[in-house]
Amino acid sequence: MSTDFTTILLRDFNNLLEEGVDHNVIIQAGEEPNTKSFRAHSGILRARCPYFRTALSETWVKPQEDGIIIFRKPNISAEIFDIILKYIYTGKIALDRQDGTGILRLLMAADELILHDLFGFIQQHLIEHKAEWMQENFDLVRRTVFQNDRLKKLQDYCVDKICKEPSLLFNLKDYLSVNLTVLLRVFQRDDLQLDEIEVWDYLIQWGTAHTCASTETPDLALEHISKWSEEHVKVLQSTIYQCIPLIRIFQISSKDFFNKIVPYKDILSKSLYEDVMKYHMVPDCPKPPSLMPPRRGGFESILIRAKHAALISSWIDRNDINVFCNSTSIPYEYSNIPYEFKLLIRGSRDGFSPAAFHAKCDLQGPTVLVLKIHGTGQLIGGYNPISWDSTNKWGNTKDSFLFSLGDGEDLKNVVFSRVQEHSRAVLCSQAIGPCFGSGDLVMGGTHANFNLELGCSCKRQSYERHLILNHDRFSVDEYEIFKVTPKLGVRNSQHYNNFTRTSGRFSLLLPHNHYFTPNNQQPHYN
Repeated sequence: MSTDFTTILLRDFNNLLEEGVDHNVIIQAGEEPNTKSFRAHSGILRARCPYFRTALSETWVKPQEDGIIIFRKPNISAEIFDIILKYIYTGKIALDRQDGTGILRLLMAADELILHDLFGFIQQHLIEHKAEWMQENFDLVRRTVFQNDRLKKLQDYCVDKICKEPSLLFNLKDYLSVNLTVLLRVFQRDDLQLDEIEVWDYLIQWGTAHTCASTETPDLALEHISKWSEEHVKVLQSTIYQCIPLIRIFQISSKDFFNKIVPYKDILSKSLYEDVMKYHMVPDCPKPPSLMPPRRGGFESILIRAKHAALISSWIDRNDINVFCNSTSIPYEYSNIPYEFKLLIRGSRDGFSPAAFHAKCDLQGPTVLVLKIHGTGQLIGGYNPISWDSTNKWGNTKDSFLFSLGDGEDLKNVVFSRVQEHSRAVLCSQAIGPCFGSGDLVMGGTHANFNLELGCSCKRQSYERHLILNHDRFSVDEYEIFKVTPKLGVRNSQHYNNFTRTSGRFSLLLPHNHYFTPNNQQPHYN
């Protein structure tokens, strides 16, 4: 039979520390005028702390004539060292009595003194119990932890937060001075919540700033790269070359590639530049298999970007109070939208026929349609909360809507239109493509392709507003349809509970959503 007297042992060690009986070490912690002397015992320090095992060895220190070792530790404050010393003697530490800054200082002290167990415990404590403080002081935490390669847990925490909320890094005043290591850790992540062209823009901003600094030419940032010297271009290339392979360059639209990347072609490898040019210029050209995959946080689209997905998600959840107030406020940031957008069909890839649409999109549950009008470049579309099919039936719902995103750049000019005639919200017909209302947005005439001249139409009938002014018939340059499903673990969406998994797919089941056979009235698509 054994008895555990650990509590008594720790009490006695604590008394030994406080009373200083038979001490042979005096540790002076902190800097003047805030120093404090602590009496300690070399045997306990060396047994409990690897740092002192070396620092108090005969090789490193010599006792005074009275046998006392004087040891100075100016880079750890007296307050922090007092807590650390009590931990060494008793194995106890009360982190709940410390604010976030104090805990961060304790962490750095534990690292310096090679207290591995305490070091790991403090990192975990910050993540689990000081999340709010770290959010409020994220810049301090980020700058601190990336100065120490051993703070992997906190570095991972910071990278996770940046990927979910990119503004935590990229909107900082000192973003251009962040360490390359931070950029590499962030850019390599598949879940970074940024459009790929935004990733490129931020990289070029950072690289340009460092090129200016290293070449002592601050005005260089004001010049277009076409006016840079060959030397400056080479400096930029060498500054960011490690980041370029992390850019999902094939996910960038042809327009953005031409406007924003082609001017920097000299910093790309010749083979990469030729591959991307071929991809954009040659129809059906496949992407090289060795490329990094699309970011999971984003979605595959050549028509819309993350900000548009956030706006559409806000409309799905009826967060559209600002739509008609010329406000650019988006209730959701892309990092916290509760939906996944999975591409089902793209016209240029899968075809512009009604048959191709039904083959890819029937019975897929809620979907979002986005199309680009030929000749104007206007982006319009709609949300269907119930599945498309080929049954020749009307869909009854109060939750469908249409929208225009203009050219996709200025969100002040969006047009938003909810369904008014619920019983004619959508029509599912094998002869045509997506059809909203009795002609409000119809893709294709009878079995006609959507990209044929005047193959689509848009005339207000069953929804609140016109999407197109001056004409109601058009053809499309491109269209995409996305399956919309709740993100795993998200519960804050208004419609979350209406999504149920059935037969291996998601369906929206609402009492007011149902199909019925159309009467003699037909949509105006002829």
